[in-house]
Amino acid sequence: MRELLARLRRAGCAEGDDTIAQVHCAVCKASSERARAAAAQEVARSEEALLALVAAMSGGADAARNDATTALLTIAKAGPECKSAITRHPRVLSALASAVSGEVRSSRCALAVIGFVIGPSGSSSTHATARRVGKAEGMFDALAGALAAADCGVSGLAASAIAMLCNALPGWLQRVRRNDGGAFDAALAALRSGVGPSAELVALATQGSSGCAARVAADSDALRVLCVMAAGGVVTVIAGCPASAAGALASLIKAGHAASVEAASEAVADAGGGTAQRGAPGEGAPEAQALSHGSASAAAAPGVPAAATAAASSGLAPEAQQQARDQDQGEQQEARPPKACAACGKTKADGAVLRRCRGCGDVTGVRYCSDACQRSAWKEHRQACKAAQLSGDAGSS
Repeated sequence: MRELLARLRRAGCAEGDDTIAQVHCAVCKASSERARAAAAQEVARSEEALLALVAAMSGGADAARNDATTALLTIAKAGPECKSAITRHPRVLSALASAVSGEVRSSRCALAVIGFVIGPSGSSSTHATARRVGKAEGMFDALAGALAAADCGVSGLAASAIAMLCNALPGWLQRVRRNDGGAFDAALAALRSGVGPSAELVALATQGSSGCAARVAADSDALRVLCVMAAGGVVTVIAGCPASAAGALASLIKAGHAASVEAASEAVADAGGGTAQRGAPGEGAPEAQALSHGSASAAAAPGVPAAATAAASSGLAPEAQQQARDQDQGEQQEARPPKACAACGKTKADGAVLRRCRGCGDVTGVRYCSDACQRSAWKEHRQACKAAQLSGDAGSS
């Protein structure tokens, strides 16, 4: 395998060279799963080999492009070790970002690889991987540009990737809410066009942002699409997640836009819940698989007051009604983000040693990586800390 990788580094994607095909065979078609996993890990550790595969995926001959794409997707799906290894090569991440900004085919393939590398959010290892992807040079602008693409497949893959990064990195979510690079504009446009994964991104942006909620509430087309998705309807062949759409609608209700949601829901009901089909990756294509795999699970929407729920319940889609009721009763809790220093945001993945606040211990769950960080954040944390101590429930640090 080492000799093969050395040849790959020398030959790259030169026309007529079969090195890419041999790497593809080693990673995807070796006789045993153990051999395939070992080959994938070895390639993932080689920055030059990965760069050669990305170059072939982006602009090689058709056979080389197909082999390189399949090999990269297989490596990205091979497990946490491979995902982590890929993201430790800044030049590879930058090359993927450049490929996202390229023509449609290379953009779809690069986005599929990025989606598999990030993977579904939740674990600490995934969070560390997402952080490295999110910090890659040009990644935000590339994904925001792809989100605005006319191609439904490119837009859907970009929406899915951005949503996963927003789940892992609060800074990315703030950038979407600020409409950096036109990201929120693009998310709304994708939603109006029925790009299913954009519902996840819109749901995340509207939770806790009155400005984003107001923009969605004023967009009747986007509202109608959310209502169709929340009811389980298919707006495009890239299906949306009903829970994501329901979360967005519940956020709008809480923000005081129940009347707009009800009007949109009634309009959809009057129209018979009509659907529109638009272009998307073919069934079974790697890009379509990435959309299915990479769609981050919907974050819980903020609680909905009983009065607002009742006001909108007559026309609201059943899943949105149920989500609003559950949240109103306090039956759902927002998933906790990965443990991080409350002052600087460092996590264990960054090498930080996190300790609970000396005053309130387990009661608030606040953690710091150093005494300096605890002192710098004391002004904001003091009130909650004192209240926890007065309650008599504070634990040891």
